[in-house]
Amino acid sequence: YEDVWDHPANSPSDIIFAIDKSCSMDDNQNALANNFSTFITELSNYSTDWQVMVINDSNGCNQTGILTSSTPGYVSTFQQAINSSTKSQYTEKLLTPAAWAVDKTDSGECNQGFLRSNAMLHIILVSDEPEQSSGTWSNYVNQIIAKKGDGSTFFRMED
Repeated sequence: YEDVWDHPANSPSDIIFAIDKSCSMDDNQNALANNFSTFITELSNYSTDWQVMVINDSNGCNQTGILTSSTPGYVSTFQQAINSSTKSQYTEKLLTPAAWAVDKTDSGECNQGFLRSNAMLHIILVSDEPEQSSGTWSNYVNQIIAKKGDGSTFFRMED
């Protein structure tokens, strides 16, 4: 069998990172922060029209802004966002603040302007534990798709 994925040229991508902030994740957080430039280099093979947001507040808000290729010092800003966020009650329940982050993208909200209608949405959850949010994966995914408005622009992998 052969799997083939077609990637539209320079397809816009909106990427959310939610990081488990438990003590067992310190090395993983550092590795993620230190390898962000490699991630962006690889991403740039597919698209230069990207934006990245790190959820570093337990309510789904980001505190370091939306990063793009034109953001001055975006690598160091990403590293700061990864290393500065504090442990919250959702540290191993990352789908909860990820769904809230998507929901808070309207004008006047903490993540305003992040969700673009023409962009593929990617949510990257980094943890060393199983997801522990109180709802089901499908409920969170459906909530995110409802906000996004188009399930075809939401990359989804299921267990």
